[in-house]
Amino acid sequence: MKLKTGYIAVVLLSAMFLLAVTSMAKKSVTNDEITHIASGYSYWKTGDFRLNQEQPPLVKLLSAFPLLFIDPSLPLQDKSWFDADQWDFAHKFFFESGNDEDQMLFVSRLPIVLLGLLLGYYIFRWAKELYGSRAALLALFLYALSPNILAHARLVTTDLAVACFIFISAYYLKKFFDDGSYRSASMFALSFGIALASKYTALYFIFIFGLLFIIRYRYAVFSQEVLRKIGLIAVIILLVLNISYFFAQPFCYSCKQDFSGRIFGDSITSKLISLSLSPLPVPAPYLLGLNKVMYHSLQGHSAFLLGERSFSGWWYYFIITFALKTPLSLIVMLLVSIYLAFRSPDLKKDIYVMLPALAYFLIFLTNNINIGNRHLLPIYPFIFVFVGKLSYLKQKYLKTGIILLLVWYAVSSILIYPHYLAYFNELAGGPDNGYNYLIDSNIDWGQDLKGLKAYMDNNNIKSVNLAYFGKDSPEYRGISYSDLGCFHEKGIAAISVNLFKGITADYAKCYNWLKLYKPFAKIGYSIFLYNVPDNPRIRKMQQEYFCESACTEHCLTVGRDYLGYDIDEAGCSCKCSE
Repeated sequence: MKLKTGYIAVVLLSAMFLLAVTSMAKKSVTNDEITHIASGYSYWKTGDFRLNQEQPPLVKLLSAFPLLFIDPSLPLQDKSWFDADQWDFAHKFFFESGNDEDQMLFVSRLPIVLLGLLLGYYIFRWAKELYGSRAALLALFLYALSPNILAHARLVTTDLAVACFIFISAYYLKKFFDDGSYRSASMFALSFGIALASKYTALYFIFIFGLLFIIRYRYAVFSQEVLRKIGLIAVIILLVLNISYFFAQPFCYSCKQDFSGRIFGDSITSKLISLSLSPLPVPAPYLLGLNKVMYHSLQGHSAFLLGERSFSGWWYYFIITFALKTPLSLIVMLLVSIYLAFRSPDLKKDIYVMLPALAYFLIFLTNNINIGNRHLLPIYPFIFVFVGKLSYLKQKYLKTGIILLLVWYAVSSILIYPHYLAYFNELAGGPDNGYNYLIDSNIDWGQDLKGLKAYMDNNNIKSVNLAYFGKDSPEYRGISYSDLGCFHEKGIAAISVNLFKGITADYAKCYNWLKLYKPFAKIGYSIFLYNVPDNPRIRKMQQEYFCESACTEHCLTVGRDYLGYDIDEAGCSCKCSE
């Protein structure tokens, strides 16, 4: 039985690997990937961490490692490098330096796929230790076919990596609580240190794991033996963080205070950072990036939810994203598992998978950056393990119900291939209708420009009027296009969902006229194609409506009265009072 279980686990992980690799080959570089890959490769080649300081470097270094064997050209003499303009530098690296973009993208994504397999192994392992072999197979089945996991287990971003190492950290923390060994403490510290070096959201788990420590040890947490092990954990975590910045100049102790002063100036932040750097060898670039992320979080980010836009987000955003982006069959199984857990004597065992997921979810409700369900990725591995217990239900009607739910789950995953990023469940009306509820990285991350080119070739479409939200290059893809404007334009219109729905109010106004028509094709659910007929009357009406609205707002913004507008080839020419 043990051997059979192992074989099934290998088959499930192999299926996940094939789904991830074959689907990622069909997708263009996404918005965050382009700068993560370019930045990571620049770290290896220069030891300079000036690019993409918003996240720690470990995932970027890992993903860019295969590029060392390809040795693509790096535009280090370009102005974008000296200005630390990560977006312009990444564009030049991918599309203007003679490099093979598809090759670089494919090999850079492979390490993330391998991390996905590593996470799957630990999901299987922990579920087996907690609940048995059948629970392990059920948990791994849910993981291997999860649309949300498959969406991000093939992209060079920090989301899958932090989910992986947070889960492994929780596993070894439970092992440490069970055996109290220095080995388990060291493995916990190593995996948690890697999580912290992967993405700043791992910092939330300092408090979550601390809470588990208090629950487990209570007053004994202050004993000398426990404190020694906590000290060892802290040392290993700091060592991992420093190793991840090994090539950075600000790593040296003598330049830390100067570095923080140059970056932050004579401020409270600078004093606090300088103070913190004195007793602890925390890499200065790590603190610099953390400062940027905290500032970004306080400032907010343009977001879309249920047809509304906000820069500060909504407290219920992640509740809705979870409800719409998680397969309904999994939600039903989760609710059944929660109900059974509170009727079971094993609740103390469940706390180690329930509490981290629940605490992280509740903490994230306060986050002002509402741009994607991907930020909830760390909770899914815990859910899969927790739901795995359902494999031991004895009532015939319940077993039949679970089997039907699993079939539903598998069919949903198969039908969305290879467009996992755009997955929405039946509550949202599926991926065809999901854009009415959520956009941004929930559905459109610029991943389908390659698909647009393939569709144009297969359907003999010579040229399009294009409005593309993404970092891939239409010119590199060989797409013949004109820019899609804010007025009625005859021809084939191709527009990204983020622009069509209006990730900002300006985009919503600009492309509102397309709502007169229905798309005749959807490329990966993220690029809509319209056949726009010639209609000068509608174009004139749209120009007049758009110009009046835009010019009224413009005059108000500059503190003048609106007098009118003229329309010329350049667009609207506003008339405001002197």
